[in-house]
Amino acid sequence: MVSWLVQDQRQMNHLEEWRQSCVDEQLIRLNVTPLMGDAPAQHLLYAEALSRRNDGRLSDGLLQRYAHVANGGWWCSGIDVLSGETDLWGCFKPDRPRQNPDNRKVIKYEHPPKVQTGIFALRVPLHLWERIAEKAAVPLTETDPDLDQPDLGFWQWLMTHPTVPLIITEGAKKAGALLTAGYAAIALPGVHNGYRTPRNGAGQRIGKSQLIPALAKLAHGQRHIFIAFDQDTKPKTVQQVNQAIQRLGFLLSQQRCCVKILQWDPQEGKGVDDLIAHQGSTYLDHCVDNALPLEIWKAQRLNRLTYDQGLDVNARYLPPI
Repeated sequence: MVSWLVQDQRQMNHLEEWRQSCVDEQLIRLNVTPLMGDAPAQHLLYAEALSRRNDGRLSDGLLQRYAHVANGGWWCSGIDVLSGETDLWGCFKPDRPRQNPDNRKVIKYEHPPKVQTGIFALRVPLHLWERIAEKAAVPLTETDPDLDQPDLGFWQWLMTHPTVPLIITEGAKKAGALLTAGYAAIALPGVHNGYRTPRNGAGQRIGKSQLIPALAKLAHGQRHIFIAFDQDTKPKTVQQVNQAIQRLGFLLSQQRCCVKILQWDPQEGKGVDDLIAHQGSTYLDHCVDNALPLEIWKAQRLNRLTYDQGLDVNARYLPPI
């Protein structure tokens, strides 16, 4: 009885976390699952390449590294757009996260190790599908929803209608917030995860970067694609995000997509879900309408001669960082 009460309370906490990101409750229940005990490890540790003992059991070191996930958390996964089936890949947010042993930073989200990352193409309830279709001015017919498909056929519908714009963001909750606001959206687990660059064993680049297959399947038909990554203020993070935008934008342009970049004042919210929570979906519409074409965005970055002040130092010599 007590364990069920604990599970119910954790589910309510996870629902509230997503609600605070302005995500529709039905969408949350379709894509987010509270897990605890052995279940989180079963969702994460499935790769054949993982270290195992002679009897096939996962190595003690690996089990110890992921022992914290048994304390519970939420799991999110969506649809594999390449197959149309439920995606095995996803992310787990532990209630008690571990620290990275290299830099002591907290690892907020766990993804299946030894598995190539994918995209969050969340299951979309019918009322949000209708909202997205209406906003994109693409009529939704009675035959479009397919009850035999795990996503009702939403992502196949999107692929067959390239006039529907697509927003790319980072993080599943942000994709949920955008879908709730009436925009087709997918999320990457990280800003650099929309493409892959072939490298040799020494880490040296040996080929050109390419879009990951799932994203390449959505980027066709001269689709309008908007990139909505976080508006960070840390110079090093800004540099990394801008680099990712430039590379991802170039590859999407090579697919003949019309690429635009969403921008807003960081004080209005760091992530696009924060922006919606603080300013409302109408302001999001304004940001989409005023998104910068990729080439103009790049020109502004190249021509920028001044930078925001980062830190005041009152010392003869700069202190070590």
